[in-house]
Amino acid sequence: MKLLDLLKQPFYSGSVVIAGELGLTRTVQSVNMMDAPDIIDFLNRSMELPTVYKEALEALQAGYAANENCFIRTYRAKDMLDLLRRIPTPDLNEFYSDTFQHLLHAEDKDKQELMQTLRIYVENEGQIAETAKRLFLHRNTVIYRIDKCERLTRRNLKDPSDTMRIWLAFQIEPLLDGR
Repeated sequence: MKLLDLLKQPFYSGSVVIAGELGLTRTVQSVNMMDAPDIIDFLNRSMELPTVYKEALEALQAGYAANENCFIRTYRAKDMLDLLRRIPTPDLNEFYSDTFQHLLHAEDKDKQELMQTLRIYVENEGQIAETAKRLFLHRNTVIYRIDKCERLTRRNLKDPSDTMRIWLAFQIEPLLDGR
């Protein structure tokens, strides 16, 4: 039986119909075709129940994780930092250290300059001229620093997977400081 045929069938007196914008229930004596849009809307939204349940469960878990006893929490899609926070700190530390390798052991002044240059270089998608402009440096200085970073990290910044790894390590950095 098609949905439209089902809607034409008479409902028994006192039937409960779930309908409306808020998914409210109401008791009716009879249902006519004027109620069809509400019923169709409900049926369409009931297909989303597994997703809605999952989102509600995640919002509840987030409230409990924040040690809140009484709370109203809404679901929001996870961003990258939310996902990274789920990774244990030792694993994040290992990834960070492995990514930057010997660069982390450079002298403090060199390390700071090289890390800043590398960060801005990656943010500017490998554009030497833009990186030099943002750092107020000559482009040859940026090229020298990037070459030095490649040697110390043993990463090729022309390789997208290496560049992505370095970008991700920079995203992890604030999580390591905050834990």
